[in-house]
Amino acid sequence: MPAAKLVGMTSWRSTASPQAQHDFDELLNAVVPFAEGQLRKGRRLFPFGAAVSVDGRTGLVAVGPETDDLDSYTALELLYAGARQRAENNRAFAFVVGVRTPNGDAVRIEVEHSEGQSLQMLIPYHRVKMRRNVQFGETHFSATQPRVWPG
Repeated sequence: MPAAKLVGMTSWRSTASPQAQHDFDELLNAVVPFAEGQLRKGRRLFPFGAAVSVDGRTGLVAVGPETDDLDSYTALELLYAGARQRAENNRAFAFVVGVRTPNGDAVRIEVEHSEGQSLQMLIPYHRVKMRRNVQFGETHFSATQPRVWPG
């Protein structure tokens, strides 16, 4: 997903602290290339996430390999639950899943910060040329309900 497709998220920035802006940028820099890589390899986009720890380290997170037979909804719920359990050790989380919309396939990325911001990005895509190439559409974003730090 080209970085230019992520531009346009200025409205939330006007209300977010510099720390929250930085943490969201770090999360997106971690999850977007990984999601793109999975799709370009022709793989199913199984739910995964990322976290920014209280000391500023960013890392990817996923459900364990023993959960390979889970459906996406259950895997995503496990990611949310794991994030809630580790909330005191982290400042922000991202959750990524492949979804089907009325207009086709999309990558859904939810980002949430301990300061209260919670956003959802929807990035439509379609596969071209034997499913190894992926073309991404315009990113849409909106506020969403917090999953880790509710109110």
